[in-house]
Amino acid sequence: MTAGAKNASDVDNCLPCHVFEKRVDVVRFLIIPSRSWPWSCSPEPMNQSVYRIPVDVVLCTCNGARHIEAQWQSLQSQRWPVRIHVFDDGSDDETVSLISGMLRPGVDQLHASSDRLGHVGNFERGLRTVLDSGANYIAFADQDDVWRPDRVAVGMARMHECEQADPDLPVLVHSDLAMIDATGQPMAESYLAWRGYRLGNSPDLARVLGQNGVMGNTMLINRALGSLALPFPRFTPYHDYWLAIAAELFGRRVFIDRPLVDYRIHRDNASGKAALMADAAGAARLRRAGQGLWQRNLKLPFREDSRRAMIETLLATHDDRRRIAPAQRQLIEAFLACLGGPGSRRKLFGELWRRRFLHVDAAQSGRLALAIALTRRYPD
Repeated sequence: MTAGAKNASDVDNCLPCHVFEKRVDVVRFLIIPSRSWPWSCSPEPMNQSVYRIPVDVVLCTCNGARHIEAQWQSLQSQRWPVRIHVFDDGSDDETVSLISGMLRPGVDQLHASSDRLGHVGNFERGLRTVLDSGANYIAFADQDDVWRPDRVAVGMARMHECEQADPDLPVLVHSDLAMIDATGQPMAESYLAWRGYRLGNSPDLARVLGQNGVMGNTMLINRALGSLALPFPRFTPYHDYWLAIAAELFGRRVFIDRPLVDYRIHRDNASGKAALMADAAGAARLRRAGQGLWQRNLKLPFREDSRRAMIETLLATHDDRRRIAPAQRQLIEAFLACLGGPGSRRKLFGELWRRRFLHVDAAQSGRLALAIALTRRYPD
């Protein structure tokens, strides 16, 4: 179903609604920058002549009532015009009713489905829907984060730099994140530093395949990349993992080395990787790690998600839009070998360092070497 806000007070407070009511010329509304325009942003590190075409935000929700209002406020406070498209994946709490009361008439849309598509399927549905509606630029949002006011504007500045050189280039822009707890209190100013991710602007397919670090809630992509990425390969484990690989293989990835999103860490994160920072979840994981060491039942990187199946599907796909260069294919096949091919486990995982699929500090290297040596979880 698609819904728009009906509350009169919402209409009165909605600047874009006044734009439509006054029947202002649509072309001027979409592309002509002006400080007097309701959606104009304050000066950013970019040429003021850059057209301010609205960015379509794909916000995926499922039982996110607890934090959705804070996220919604941060989206509507962007210094660049945005249209928010909510794709609810069968919430049974107050998420849908809360969002229905915050929609800007004629601008934002709510798509509610009773069928649970899951995290990846819901983002794929959202991307397809906004592209079908004519979106030129797409940003992805989680339901529980908080965007900083210049998140979109700074990303669009970098996007336009790339497109000026090649208007048809598929582009992905992403940034670092800060970390906040469930109550919004700061935890760390750099999520990527905390995770040990080291990913710059230079092409780095090995790192994107392995350690990655391209976070979906910071992503901004153009229409060229969005169209190229659809349909997602079967068994895609995370939407951001696939989009990062697609940009690395077929376009350009641009990294902004500062946090543009406050990443909320709590027990119910859709991405469980950061839940270690939540007190209860962190203690539980430490206990499990101790038990795993005692029982020699230690997990190894990348072995227990579906990325192997996704990558095999990608390599087997005959799609002229997704032609993989021979050197790239060779690197991808080497990564697949690390995910469980024949031969000694220790030998295969030595490839993680040699080919730069994994970049870790000395302490992390020691822990991983210990896990590789001791674990009985996998056959050699």
